[in-house]
Amino acid sequence: ASLAMSKEKEKHLRIGTFSSISQNLLPEIIREFRASYPDIKISVAVEDNLHEWLEKDLVDIIFADELSFGSDNVWLPIKEDPFVAVVPSNILKGKKKVSKEELYQYTYVSINEKILDSYFDKSRFSNVLDFESVDNVSVLYMIQQNLGFSLLPQLMVSKRINGIKTIRLEEPICRTIGFAYKKTKHTYATKIFIDYLLDRE
Repeated sequence: ASLAMSKEKEKHLRIGTFSSISQNLLPEIIREFRASYPDIKISVAVEDNLHEWLEKDLVDIIFADELSFGSDNVWLPIKEDPFVAVVPSNILKGKKKVSKEELYQYTYVSINEKILDSYFDKSRFSNVLDFESVDNVSVLYMIQQNLGFSLLPQLMVSKRINGIKTIRLEEPICRTIGFAYKKTKHTYATKIFIDYLLDRE
């Protein structure tokens, strides 16, 4: 029985990721992979503490933006994901791009994203709404209700939402999406998946 369980584990791939990646980037990757390796079982966990999950061996591989991974892990970039200004559709009409200077006049719904910490001079906003949750869907509803604007990764706002529009930034800023895995202890499924991702580049 233990041998059967061991074989089962070898053919099971456990992926950890954020919701924006699980909705917009991962489905295509998994679909292509399953077409070539239908015998590998895949489970996906959408989590906030991805680094911790990898360390505790709760997942085999994680998809995330570039974080400070320990020396025991390998991190490889896949794509750039630019931030866009997400605004109520009744402001900045007809704008294809927007500058920081123009955005300072509106309430800023600030999300918990380290890369954005130094993008704005927050003291220049008359009002800042600090949003600590990782559930950025709630931010979209706030913008929909005219409570302000935010900067969100493009992957997160790839679908059209009533009452909201996205505008490119004149001073661009991006996050890098990639995947991370431990240097050692790979199951058969993990090895195959890493090779597949590397060949896909």
